[in-house]
Amino acid sequence: MEPQERPLRRRLNGDNDDHRERIPRDARIVAVVPETHRLQDWDQWLRNNALISSHDADASSTRINSLELARFSALTRYQEAVHDEIFAADEHQETLQRNERQGVIDSYASLLIDLTASDGIVRDVSLQVLASSCDAIFAWASSWKRFHTTATPHTDDRRSFPLERFTYSSVLAFVHVVQGDQQVDNLTGDVIVDCCQIAHFLQNSTVLDATTAILEESIDTENCYSICQLADQLQLSQLFEKSLAHMMQTLGDIQGNQEAWDDLTPELRDRIVAIQAAIQSSVHSNSRLFFSSLDEYLAMFAERVQYCRERLDQAKEENSHVTPGSHYHRDVSRKIAHQEQRVRTLQLALREQKKLFTSQKVVSR
Repeated sequence: MEPQERPLRRRLNGDNDDHRERIPRDARIVAVVPETHRLQDWDQWLRNNALISSHDADASSTRINSLELARFSALTRYQEAVHDEIFAADEHQETLQRNERQGVIDSYASLLIDLTASDGIVRDVSLQVLASSCDAIFAWASSWKRFHTTATPHTDDRRSFPLERFTYSSVLAFVHVVQGDQQVDNLTGDVIVDCCQIAHFLQNSTVLDATTAILEESIDTENCYSICQLADQLQLSQLFEKSLAHMMQTLGDIQGNQEAWDDLTPELRDRIVAIQAAIQSSVHSNSRLFFSSLDEYLAMFAERVQYCRERLDQAKEENSHVTPGSHYHRDVSRKIAHQEQRVRTLQLALREQKKLFTSQKVVSR
């Protein structure tokens, strides 16, 4: 040990060269430990590092739970405040629009209109009743009032709304349903379809949903073809799916009912046959799918072909890194050849389907 280190060692051991007095041991420990690392309070160290009693633990847990509950409540209130601030303006605007619409409808209280059918005119129909439930009537009446030369329309200024596609009895039955004089369930079979079409044309969702539900329940072998065509024209996907499902079950006997088959449009006939072939083919044997349009069907078919093509390319790429001639390489090569044949079959079927549907579009134009 160097000579200059000895005084330091003696000082740490409590030796004092000047007074030869021994420094107390506690004082020596305090002198060695830095100020920031000294224990200021033994009880505080025990509370922070030692085990605590079960009573103190329960009290601490209760305090922590209370603090967490208060924090969660504060966050919930903040979230609700932000939500109200964002959506309050939209809700207020929607309320103003509803009140404005209702005010316009109330102004039609004294106005009557006529509904022109193919074989007659349904007279003296309340414009207020029709406009409140039919969006098309409301839009028509709003434009009618907008172009009036006077601020208030005359009560004797009668207007007629054209419904020449439908019979007088069907239009009258629809009016009775809208006015509440008749229930949808009481409509007869000769007007239920027309009422569904009128509701779709006038944008009356209440009557449309009710009549569609009745048609769904009444699907059978005799009417499934016409209901399928109706659903296709009105773009009622759920009705189209249910009627098509029934047609798939009875399509084998449709050639025997040539009259019903001829009632369908050529496009719809080809669509049904194409979808039936897709459902019954081995390509889609693992699922039972219904397609609401030809474009959707072709898109799903093309997506399936693309997926198989990508899997084949990936298998070829991985097999190219395997040692040629090995047992694994020969086994994978056989599987790749089988998959390649399957992909060619899918591509050929897709080309035929596209060719068929393209010719349909050209003919329909």
